[in-house]
Amino acid sequence: MQEEVAGPLHMDDITFHGTDGLIPGYAANAETSHWDDYLIGAGGLRASINDLARWLLANLEPRHTKIGPALELAQEVHHDAGERMGLGWLHEGTILRHNGGTGGFHSFCGFERASGVGVAVLTNRFGGDATDAAALRFLSTGGTRTATRA
Repeated sequence: MQEEVAGPLHMDDITFHGTDGLIPGYAANAETSHWDDYLIGAGGLRASINDLARWLLANLEPRHTKIGPALELAQEVHHDAGERMGLGWLHEGTILRHNGGTGGFHSFCGFERASGVGVAVLTNRFGGDATDAAALRFLSTGGTRTATRA
């Protein structure tokens, strides 16, 4: 991961180890622990918001990266049976996105290449319907600020 993806994209804060510096998560208004032993979200990958910004920029402009062909391949539709899926990306019209969560946490990462807009949202609350809806609304308006209440 470090050699093939993170290094070429200068994503310097990626790690698979430890919980140092991580904030607690919350579910049902109670603090939850990090899932470190089993069922680790995203295979245990941890990245800073700065690294996610670099990831989005690389996906918005893959030709400007050392791993452009791999990013382009991942963005292509590989499965189309009700939901159009790339390799890790769900296609919703011109928007590509991926979201997920574990007890106490939720994340959303998405972009639209035509507008050049991407967004990453990390929350320490379980349940992400409002988060996903706000992020998709932001992307669907080309990054135009819209008044929302989550």
